[in-house]
Amino acid sequence: MKTHKRRSVIRLLKVACLLLIPVALIALSVTLYTLYRAQDDQQEQLDAILDYQVEQLDRGYEQVTYYIAAALASNESVRSLQARPNDILAPYWIQTALDTVSQLQKLVNPCFSFHVWSERRGIGGTRRSELDEYGENRAVEVFVHAEEGLFDGDGLQSRIVTVGGSPWLVVAGENRGVRIAGWCRLENLFSFMDSVVPPEKGYYLLVDADFEPLTGGSLFYDKGFTLSDGEVRGDTGRALTACRKTGMGAGLIAVSRRTPDPGSAGIFVLSVLVLCGITAGACFYLIYYFRRHIQQPIDALRRDVTRYAGERRFTRRYGIAELDDVADAFNGLEEQVGALKIDIYEEKLRRTRTELEFLQNQIKHHFFVNCFSILYGMAERRPYDRIQEFC
Repeated sequence: MKTHKRRSVIRLLKVACLLLIPVALIALSVTLYTLYRAQDDQQEQLDAILDYQVEQLDRGYEQVTYYIAAALASNESVRSLQARPNDILAPYWIQTALDTVSQLQKLVNPCFSFHVWSERRGIGGTRRSELDEYGENRAVEVFVHAEEGLFDGDGLQSRIVTVGGSPWLVVAGENRGVRIAGWCRLENLFSFMDSVVPPEKGYYLLVDADFEPLTGGSLFYDKGFTLSDGEVRGDTGRALTACRKTGMGAGLIAVSRRTPDPGSAGIFVLSVLVLCGITAGACFYLIYYFRRHIQQPIDALRRDVTRYAGERRFTRRYGIAELDDVADAFNGLEEQVGALKIDIYEEKLRRTRTELEFLQNQIKHHFFVNCFSILYGMAERRPYDRIQEFC
């Protein structure tokens, strides 16, 4: 029965070791599938964020263009400048029109700067953004004044230009000699990308309508970005890549590192394998320990007992009975000791009973003396009926 139990324990440990193999495979499968799904979820999340941000960016761009066009068409100050450009109130009308369009800094984006001037009168005003340095903003203003192509006829034009080594979005229009222009640095417009793709997790690039880099030119060419069938291709490894085109003519390329990245995933898988290996090693060590320190000593003891029993039968069989005589003598001595103990107990009991009887006899004499004393006293008073009842 004990041998069967030991074999059952060893069998259970072996089964546990064998079960570790499918458990490890299942754990690896679940881990790889989870990592794969996590990467897909990250791609979907990146796409959703870019869709939302680009939609908000296009909406703000449309508000700027609409507001400038509406100011050129229907603003009272602009109309006054158009009708009477040489009037003494022309500077006031320019500042009033500038105040009107400058509200877009609060309504849409504070990175926009605006400029209103009268071509006929040669006067104008500027409301610059506080996010840009004065020299850079002034350089864009000079460029807008010198670029006559922005004001070809009536209407509104939008263009991405490079001034001072930085790309700028310029929205300009003219109506009957009054010009309004607004400009903004593209990095400021796309500053939300610093939170979408932090620098430590990836990067983003801006390209123009011809898919030429506006920012990060060296990185653009090093990665070999190309546009094919609406998809951006480049040497980005296993990173997440997304491309969006905006209504202002600029394109956005976002590259984000996967979380966890392949290195972290490999470390995680290696950790699972190490954990399974440690568990398997513990099971094998338990089997070894059970066999070496439990099963083998018990088997050795069982063999020794079997050998001793065989040797005892051998000594009885071949007349070597000294040990048996000693055992019989020891058993007889044990019986005598037991009988002697019983005699001692009985002797003590008899002595105790004798002492008890002696004490009882002493009590009886005193009882009789007391009874005679009572009778004597009652005889002196002669209550014969009570004496009779007492006797």
